[in-house]
Amino acid sequence: MPDFLSKPLFGDRRRFGLVADENDPDWKEWKVFYIQFYQETQKKGLGKIVNDAGYKIINNISMAGKTVLEIGPGILPHIRFWNGKPNRYVVVDIRDELINRTLDILREGTNKGRGIYSIR
Repeated sequence: MPDFLSKPLFGDRRRFGLVADENDPDWKEWKVFYIQFYQETQKKGLGKIVNDAGYKIINNISMAGKTVLEIGPGILPHIRFWNGKPNRYVVVDIRDELINRTLDILREGTNKGRGIYSIR
């Protein structure tokens, strides 16, 4: 893709490459903005409808007694669809604050009365 199209869409990839670079001004801007972007596009309107439709599938899978790895758990909007309590729930994210938010949700038991999920 020519630079005149690529730069406005994806930033200066020739200069900063395809791996996140803390010196890349577009990456810095994205890190500040992406939580707001996520909330506005995935937690409201059509994005929420689409996500909830996918989350309902989770209810068909028993998590009871299993180890679950979730990459990018966000604020666990799908926890209300969980079927059973996993023995171990491991979360991975690039930002510590998002992992901590997820762990707080699990510790508080804000999962619609299904009990507090243990974290190991």
